[in-house]
Amino acid sequence: MLNFISLNGTLQNEVEQVIENRVKKAGERKLFYNEKVIVDSDLIPGAETNPSLRGETTIEQYLLNFHTGYAKTDDPTVTMMVLEISPLKQKEYLFYNVIFKCAFSGKSVKGESYPPVTRVAEIGLVKENRWRLYIRAIRFPLGNETDAQNAFTGITKTETEVEKLLIQ
Repeated sequence: MLNFISLNGTLQNEVEQVIENRVKKAGERKLFYNEKVIVDSDLIPGAETNPSLRGETTIEQYLLNFHTGYAKTDDPTVTMMVLEISPLKQKEYLFYNVIFKCAFSGKSVKGESYPPVTRVAEIGLVKENRWRLYIRAIRFPLGNETDAQNAFTGITKTETEVEKLLIQ
C-alpha cells in the first residue's frame, strides 16, 4: 500500500480510494479495524530514536501525510520484513503483536533519508462470518510485545500419533 502511494503519478483521489477500501469499507480488501486505528508516526526521519519526533495519528492521516511527505519514485522503495510474532493474546479482544522491520529506501520531500525502523503491528482477530485479521495499531516497540503477559490460554493443544490412529 505504501509503495502504491509513493509511486510517481499517484493522485490524491487514488490515495483516498485506497483509504476507503483498506480502512473504511467492509470486505475482503479491508486491512485496518476502523478509521480510528492509531499509528505512531515514523514519517519524520529520526523518530525511531527520538520519541519527541513521533506523534500519534489516525491511519487515514498517516497515509495522507505519507502521500504528501514522501518523495515519489518510479520503483517501490518501502520494504517490510516480519521479525517475530507474539503468542496469541487477549484483552477485550484476541490479538497478535507482529514485530517487523520497515525500510524506506526513498527520501522525504525535503531530501532526508529514513533509517530502517522496527515497528509493532497489533493484529486483532474478529469473528465475522469467519475469523478475520485487522490491524488495530502500529507503534514503536516497548520491549514486552512477545512476552506471555495476556497470553490467551483458551485453546487446548492436542497431538495425535498417526501410527496409533492407523493401527486401530
